Formats: sequence, C-alpha cells, structure tokens
Amino acid sequence: MVKTAYTCADILNALPGTYQVMTMVTEHRLTHGLNPQQLAAVTAKPTHQLILAGAGSGKTRVRVHRIAWLVETSHMSLYHVM
Repeated sequence: MVKTAYTCADILNALPGTYQVMTMVTEHRLTHGLNPQQLAAVTAKPTHQLILAGAGSGKTRVRVHRIAWLVETSHMSLYHVM
C-alpha cells in the first residue's frame, strides 16, 4: 500500500535517496516551484533556522513557505513559530 500523506517526521527519518518520499515533498503544494536550496530551508527540522542570502533570492518566500510547512506538517501553532 502506498502512503499518500507524510508528516515532517516521516520525511526527516527517511533514508537518503528514498525516491518516493522525496517525490511527495517536491510535489507538495507548499514546496512547488522552490529551488533546491529553498526546498532544504523550507523542509528543515523544526528548529531555529538562519537564512543568509542575497537580495532577490527569495528569503521572504522561504520564510512564508516555512511557516506554512511547519503549521501544516508539524501541526505547530502559529503562536509558536516565531
């Protein structure tokens, strides 16, 4: 049976190179259209993150998508994000 919903823990615990899990992440509506660096920042473990990037690189987009990712996949409250 193919699992159709994944939690952040499922993704973080997946073995490197697990195609099925990574396909689900890259096809998720919150990660669609992100480049590999942005995808890594959005789907990182739910801890404090420091994002250093130049002008026009998508920092605001990454922050918005990360908040949405944490709320949706980790069931984190908006009040506990920042």
